[in-house]
Amino acid sequence: MNPWSVNKRTVTDMAIALAVALVLALLNVTINFLDRVHAFFAAYSRFAATDVVINMLFVWLAGLLWIAFMRWRAAARKQAELEEIVSSISPDTLLVVSPDRTIRMCNSSVARIFGYANDEVVGRTTDVLYHDRREDPSRHREIYETLEEDGFHVGLATGTTKDGREVPLEIITGHLYGGEGAVLLLRDITERVNAENERRRIEERMQQQQKMESLGILAGGVAHDFNNLLTVMLGNAELLMQETAPESSHAENIEGIRKAAHQATELCSQMLAYSGRGEYRITAVDLPETVRRMGRLLEVPLPTGARIDLRLDDGVPAIEADTVQIQQVLMNLVTNAAEALPAAGGLITVKVEAMECDQAFLDQAGVNPPPRPGRLAILEVSDNGKGMDAETKARMLDPFFTTKFMGRGLGLASVLGIVRGHGGGITVNSAPGKGTTFRIYFPTGV
Repeated sequence: MNPWSVNKRTVTDMAIALAVALVLALLNVTINFLDRVHAFFAAYSRFAATDVVINMLFVWLAGLLWIAFMRWRAAARKQAELEEIVSSISPDTLLVVSPDRTIRMCNSSVARIFGYANDEVVGRTTDVLYHDRREDPSRHREIYETLEEDGFHVGLATGTTKDGREVPLEIITGHLYGGEGAVLLLRDITERVNAENERRRIEERMQQQQKMESLGILAGGVAHDFNNLLTVMLGNAELLMQETAPESSHAENIEGIRKAAHQATELCSQMLAYSGRGEYRITAVDLPETVRRMGRLLEVPLPTGARIDLRLDDGVPAIEADTVQIQQVLMNLVTNAAEALPAAGGLITVKVEAMECDQAFLDQAGVNPPPRPGRLAILEVSDNGKGMDAETKARMLDPFFTTKFMGRGLGLASVLGIVRGHGGGITVNSAPGKGTTFRIYFPTGV
């Protein structure tokens, strides 16, 4: 900062002092060098030393002015150094503005936050740095009204940097003495906003996980007890079938009971899978080979004109899983994708790959529930269908939720249960008109 940059009152005081010095110098020259004036003073002076005294007086006044000038320059330099220190150690931008919002002074942090040099903003209104919220009709109280009542104002705004980026700001405003304007402190709160968003995202994930766990416990308990009742029903139906002649009119009714009980048993199996309490036969599963063997079966639910594209990396390590359950996961995902495909030109892509995933990546990707970090096998099923809105996406893994006119809506819920039972996690990316992508992360133990 320029050491000569001082306020207008100091400059005025120095100008007056220099003017007085100039007048005294001219008077001294006049007395000493103009013969008539010098003769006048000599004629009326009683002492011969008058000239010496007058000259010494002028020398003394000139010395005082020089001392005052040097002190003023030293004070200005110290003030400039102090302002430079404050500017360098303060991460916030300090502004002094006039009542019409013209920036009269700022510190060097304006370059750090906004990318402007001081002389690029001084003399301009605060609109160059942030939007003046007084123009917002939805605002309840004007900033200056709050200043009059409370003496200060704290608010939020969105700043704009020199290169066009938006920066969230906290603005603390205080009155200048005498009502000559205001002092503004502009604080970049990007880190605070990001931390708040991250905290909210983690809370939402925890709430979702707790909801899924609670629903899983409920579904598992109901399915287990209901399955026991179905076992009794099926046993009694078998006994009745044995005691009933095939040509009897009751045989068909008993067979209907058996079929309904078997269908209810399958539903119980899905509910147990959702709760993670299903019975698994764990073996080393080659995920790419499992998908390849299901190739023809995966084409069954496709509508006319749609196709499926397999992209399988044979270098993926084996996963410890139940083959039947993994097949059910894949079949459910492909069936769900097929139902979302457009009338013509539909495409489903099934991809298998391996990836090193650390905790930071899993947190950023939002894998839920988060698997153990390490080398993970990833099963991806994506489509170019109609996609989902935010509300549907938030509820799609809930048991019995469906967007179909008919159906149980338990397919995706059972997928989540199976994935959770195998120590894996799932992510879903979808938007209306942009299709849907499911990514399943399975631990490999590598």
